[in-house]
Order: sequence, then structure tokens, then C-alpha cells
Amino acid sequence: MAQPQLVERVSALRKRLEEIAPSSPSPLSELHPQLKQVQELFRQTQSLQVQLDKVQGRLETLTGQNSPAAHPGHGLPGPRQLSWQTRQLLLECRQCLHTLRTIGEETSELAVDSNRWLGAYQLTVHMAECLLRGLQALPDSALEQNRVAQGLAGWLTWLKAQVNALVHRVAQYKRLAEHIHTLSHAIANLSQGRPVRQRTLSAIAEELVQSDLANQPLELLPPTLPPERWAAIHGWNTAQVAARIVHRHPEYRRQALLVVLAALLHDCGMASISPDIFELAAPLDEDQRREVEAHVGVSAEAMRLLFPEEAWLAEGVRAHHERLDGSGYPVGAQGKGINSLARLLAVVDTYAACCTTRAYRPARSPRQALMEVLAEAEQGRLDVAAAELLLELSLYPIGSLVELSDGSIGLVVALNQGDSEPHGRLTPGALVQRPAAPIVAVLLDSEGKPLGMPRYLNLVQKNGPHIVRSIPAMELLEQQPGGFWVQILPMAG
Repeated sequence: MAQPQLVERVSALRKRLEEIAPSSPSPLSELHPQLKQVQELFRQTQSLQVQLDKVQGRLETLTGQNSPAAHPGHGLPGPRQLSWQTRQLLLECRQCLHTLRTIGEETSELAVDSNRWLGAYQLTVHMAECLLRGLQALPDSALEQNRVAQGLAGWLTWLKAQVNALVHRVAQYKRLAEHIHTLSHAIANLSQGRPVRQRTLSAIAEELVQSDLANQPLELLPPTLPPERWAAIHGWNTAQVAARIVHRHPEYRRQALLVVLAALLHDCGMASISPDIFELAAPLDEDQRREVEAHVGVSAEAMRLLFPEEAWLAEGVRAHHERLDGSGYPVGAQGKGINSLARLLAVVDTYAACCTTRAYRPARSPRQALMEVLAEAEQGRLDVAAAELLLELSLYPIGSLVELSDGSIGLVVALNQGDSEPHGRLTPGALVQRPAAPIVAVLLDSEGKPLGMPRYLNLVQKNGPHIVRSIPAMELLEQQPGGFWVQILPMAG
């Protein structure tokens, strides 16, 4: 199709969609400041919706709502009459197409994890088209239609499952976008000494505390500007880590909500820092360092205003960059001069920061981040007991992509009991030798060929393969962009 025609069709489709459901003005630059990426995602999504428009036209042709001539180029016009079973398939397929269209509209507004999401969405649209082509090719005989329709019903079951997975993913994206939006506004106000509603922030923390995090991937997002959004995303990441381990902390297991709140807001003072500093790849000069180090005072004051009866929260936030050997800031406190909340926050803050990209370094894998934190503890800078709580996350947390010793690629989907249990004091050297034995869904075989469906392996079996390394999600997506796994990989992997 020529480019002008494509543009005209996209514009016409967008106009029709707005007539059906006018889009509310959404501050895209606020939800996702990388505006060019948002625009590209919207363009690609609308192109896919043009394809959906074609599929919808074929469907309406089959159900008799439009004549075949109204949809030139659709190929086979379909059977002259439809059996009851075939018509039911068509109606269910119509609902799937309606949902896919809605998903595309919502995705273009959220613009989260665009490459991976578009892969999943595109795959599902293509599968819907294949199903429609199968329905078009049905014979005229009702008996023969029903026989063939039994096979197409299985195809439809798969399509519905994919659509439901996309719906669930969109709901996750929307909920996450709401949380980051709320946190960003709260942090902007707190950093400037303006009041915020404690109840709003407590609701976010409570959702994290009450979630079944042990069976969910740890999805840490790369922080992005402006500064208040950066602080919100890093706070969200840190709070996710804290919520997973605080129930094992002997002092704070009964105060999990307040600890997670402290993790959410521990860096709210970063909202006052110049945006240019976040993008520096070189070491900070003295003035820049003083500006960054001042954020702990702003954060502590915000916690004091929010929780005037809980002075230990402000103290912990103020000291979360202190180190046991006295090498931290703001005052170089050491040993018993650092309260236990600050020690815990220092551990989860360091781990979350290691796992995400910074201007001066790439993101570490979960295993590398864990080893780095344990090394800091072994060298006397971080609290050993708090650092070992991170073993709750396992060497390869749920959602990790791993390469096995036989060359296959898999996704960690569950942990065996004891795989995340501490076994005495582990040094980084001992950690390297410790076998990790989670349950893995194998996606690619040893020759790199994608499997039709995942094959599950319990690596606790002694004679089976073992994990060689963790791999970034994009490495798999670049090798095999069209597999079913595009929907089961974590958002932020």
C-alpha cells in the first residue's frame, strides 16, 4: 500500500474511533517523557488497527452485514450459509476483535515497554486473521462446516487466551502508570514542602505489602526524568524489594507497611536536583556532589511532616546513605550510630539501583546485583543480616531468563522450597558455587529452536541441566521476536 493511502486510512480509522469513544486528553509527556517513543508506538499501534479493520470487514462479510464487494481484496467471500456452530464461532471472534481494538487504543496511551508489547499484540492480531481466513474457507454444507469448525474452535480457544492475557497485561500497565503518576505528584509536593494525603501513599504501600509477591516476577523499571518521576520509579522499585523481604526482618515484620512507605519515599528529595545531574556519565564535581547529598535531608523532612509520631522513619531515611565503616553521608556515621531501618533501606536501595540502568553504567542482572550487595556487606559497608535477607529473592528470581547447561533457554517460573533460604553466612565466593535449582519453563531448545509450548523442568533433579547464566529479555526477543513468550516475559526485563 502506498504511504499516502496508509496515512489516509489511519487518519480515517482514528477519526471513526474517536467518534465511537472520544479519547480523553492524557498528558503523555508526563506518563512517559520519551515523547518520540510514544509517538512511534502510537503510529505502530494504529497501523495494526488498520489490519484489524480489514479482519473486521471479513467478519462482517461472513455474517452477512456487508456485501463482499464492500471489502475488496478480502479473498474468499466465505460460505453461502452458516451453521449455528459456525455462527457462534464468528460471534466469539467478533468479541475478540473488539477487545483487541480497545487494547490497541489503551496501549498507545500508556506506551509501556513498547517493543515487547507490540510483539505480543501483533502476534495476536495475525492469529486472529488466520482464524478468519479459516472461517472464510469453510464449505457450504452444515455437516462439513461443523466438522471443520471443531478444529477452528481450538484455534479460537487459543486466541481468547491470548486476548485475555493482553487484557490482564494492560490492566497491570494502567495500574502501574497510576501509581507512578500518583507518586510523582506526591514527591514533587513533598520536595517543595507542600502537604500531601498520607492515605493515598499508604494505599500504594498497602497494595505492595498485601500482594502475593513471592509468586510474581520482580519487575524493576528504569527510572526516567523529570526528577520527580525518577524518584517515584526508584522508590517503587525499592519498595518492591523491601516488601519481599521485610516479613523476615526480626524487628520490622510487624511494621511492614511503614517500612514499605519509607522505601517508596526514601529518595523524594531527588526531585529537587537538577535534571542534568541524572544524565551525567562522568563523576560528579564537588558542587554536584553536595547537591545530590542534600537530598537525604529533604527526604527526611518530608517523612517527618508525614509521620510526626514516627521519628524513626525520618531517621532511617536521613541515614540510608550512611555506611557501617563511616564512608557514607551525610555525617559519616558508623556502626551502632546507624539505626536498623537505615541499614535495611541501604540494602534494598543498593540492590534496586544495581538492577536498573544509570547514565554511567548498564543494569546488573539480579545475580550480579545480589553478589554486589553481599560483597559490600562482607567488606563492612552494609549490614550483613539485612543483606542476607535478599536471598529471599533467590539467585534467579521468578521472571529471570536463563541459559541452561544444555544450551536451551528458559524462564524461571517458580522456586523450590529452600532455594531462597539462607544456608548460614554466604560470602560472594560461596554464592558463586551455590547451585540454583528453580523450576524453569524451557522456551528454546538446545539448538535455539522455539518450542511450540513451554517444557517445564525442575532443576532440583541431580541428573538434569543446570543454570549457566542469566540473559536479558531483549537478547531472546532479538533472536526470536515472534514466539509465544512475548506475553509471559516480565515487563521490565
